[in-house]
Amino acid sequence: MREGRPTSSIRAVSPEITDDHTKLAVVAVLIAFVAAWAVLMSVKLTIDATDVPRYYIYGEAMRDGHVPYRDYRVEYPPAALAVFGLPALANSGYRGYRIAFEVLMAACACGVMVASTFVLVRLRERVVAPIAFMAAATLGLGPIALGHFDLWPALLVSAALATLLWDHTRTAAVLVGLAIAAKIYALLLVPIAIIWIWHQLGARRAVAWAGTAAATVLLCFVPFIVASPGGVLWSIKDQINRPLQLESSAAAALLAAHQLVSLPVGVVFSYSSVNLGGTSATAGAVASAAAEIVLLLFVYFVFAKGAPDRQSLVRSSTAAILAFVVLGKVFSPQFLIWLIPLFPLLGGSLALGGSVALGAAILLTRSYFPGRWADLIHLRALPTWLLVTRNLLLLGVLTIVVVGLSSRRERPPRQLH
Repeated sequence: MREGRPTSSIRAVSPEITDDHTKLAVVAVLIAFVAAWAVLMSVKLTIDATDVPRYYIYGEAMRDGHVPYRDYRVEYPPAALAVFGLPALANSGYRGYRIAFEVLMAACACGVMVASTFVLVRLRERVVAPIAFMAAATLGLGPIALGHFDLWPALLVSAALATLLWDHTRTAAVLVGLAIAAKIYALLLVPIAIIWIWHQLGARRAVAWAGTAAATVLLCFVPFIVASPGGVLWSIKDQINRPLQLESSAAAALLAAHQLVSLPVGVVFSYSSVNLGGTSATAGAVASAAAEIVLLLFVYFVFAKGAPDRQSLVRSSTAAILAFVVLGKVFSPQFLIWLIPLFPLLGGSLALGGSVALGAAILLTRSYFPGRWADLIHLRALPTWLLVTRNLLLLGVLTIVVVGLSSRRERPPRQLH
C-alpha cells in the first residue's frame, strides 16, 4: 500500500515528464555529464584539491578488518563509511581506489539529478533546464566534486525530498536518517518534515515519522558506539569544537576588515583545516552561530504558520540548508555541492536568479581554490575579495528566499490535490 495520502499519477501531475523528447533530453544530459566526468577523471584534477587520500586510508583499514572509531579515528559520521569502504574492495592500490571512488561519486551525481527530476515533476516545474544546470554546476566544481564524498549525502537529501513530496513518508524518514548519519546538515530537514506531515497526516503520523528517522540514525551509530563510545564521541566533539574556518562568512567579514582598516587577524592550522584564531574570530563565530539559530527558528516558524504547500516545503528546506552553509562557522568549498540540487527547485524567477548566483559563487570559489589558496592564507587582497563576494552573493539569495517565505505566511491554504 502506498504510504501517506493517495496521489495522482505522474501523467496527471505534469505532462512534461511523459513527453518522449523530455525523457530523451534528460537521458542526454546524464550521458553528457558522465562523459565530461570521465574527462575530468582522466586529467587527474583531484591532485590539487582532494580528500581521497584520507578516504583511501579509511577504506584500506576497513578492508583489512580494522574497526572505525575503535582502531583508528574517523572524523565523519558512520553512513559516510560506505563510500569510503566500497572503492577499497577492488584492492588495486591508490590509483584504483581513486578511480573507483570517482566513479561512485558520478553515480551519486546521476542519482541526485534523477531524484531532482521527480521533485520538479511534483512541483509542476520544467525539468530539462534545471537538470542541465545541476550537471554543469557539478562539473564546474571540478576537483572539488570529484575529490569529496558530499555527493553521497546530497543524493540522500534529494531522494528524501522526492519521496516526501510523493507521499512515501516512511521511505523519506529512512532516507533522512541515513543522510543525517552521512552528514549532519541533513538534520535541518527534520523540523520541516515533521511540520509537513503534521499538517497533511496529523500529529500521530508526524511522531511516527520522527521515530523512524531517529531509529535509522541510531542503527547507523549504535554498532560503533558499542565498539568504541570514546571514538564516536571524539568524532562528534571534533566537529562541534572546530574554530572559525577561513572561508566562513564571519571569517570573510574579518578578512574584509583586515583589508580595509588593518584589523589584526591570525591564521591557525587545526582540525585539518585553515581557520582564524583570536578574540575577534571567537566573537565572530558566536555572532554567526546566534544569527544562524535565529534564522532557522524563523524559517521553521514561518513554514508552520503558513499552511505549507509543496513549493514552500522545498523553499524552506533550501533556506535552512543555505543558512547552515553561509552562517555556519565552517564553509568548505565542497559544501556548494549541497546547494546545487536545491537552487533549481526554488521555482520561477527565484530558481533562475538563485541558479545564476550559485553559478557565480562556484566560479568565484574556483577562482581562488585551489589555485590562489596560499594567497588567501597569506591574506592577499584579491582572493579575499573573491571570497567576500562569493559569500555576499549567497547571503543575498538566502535573504530573498526567507523574505519570500515570510510573504506567503498570510496567504490562504492551498489544496495539495
